[in-house]
Amino acid sequence: MAVHLCSGDLSPGRFLELINAHSWPEAAILMAFTPAEARLIRFVGDDLFLSTTEQGRIFSPEGELRWRSLGQTIRMVYLGYPQISNDLSDYSSELETLSPFNQRFLLWGERTDSQNEWLEQQTPHRFNYPIDSAQFPRGRAALVVEQWVNAAKIPQFSRYHSIIEVKGGQ
Repeated sequence: MAVHLCSGDLSPGRFLELINAHSWPEAAILMAFTPAEARLIRFVGDDLFLSTTEQGRIFSPEGELRWRSLGQTIRMVYLGYPQISNDLSDYSSELETLSPFNQRFLLWGERTDSQNEWLEQQTPHRFNYPIDSAQFPRGRAALVVEQWVNAAKIPQFSRYHSIIEVKGGQ
């Protein structure tokens, strides 16, 4: 399956059309920010929220769409396996000499039981990550990032891949 790297600037209306026209996997996660709200949830279409975001990502193992608002323009980058839109310029040839590998980054909080509630003990603060599993009573949440590296193993592109549960202490 060919991987695609695409980018472009779209109007806010076309940005929403592109998101609504794409067939997002059930596992897709939305991480987005407005001046008043931050969301890290399973993706569900919400045009009102998306139209006010300053930046965000929709990601899954299949691909990531990342954007930021530049006033009346939305700058977008997509890195993933299904083609997302012909509205974005194709830069996939940039990936030809690169190799992907996944890296994990622990997120805040530790599970205290098998509920979807992760507690950060120092602040304290509760997090509800979009994780379906409940394997580890004192587990941790980890962000999986797909790095595209050159021959010297220096990352050239990266994308959020997924959020997973890992054993505590990993």
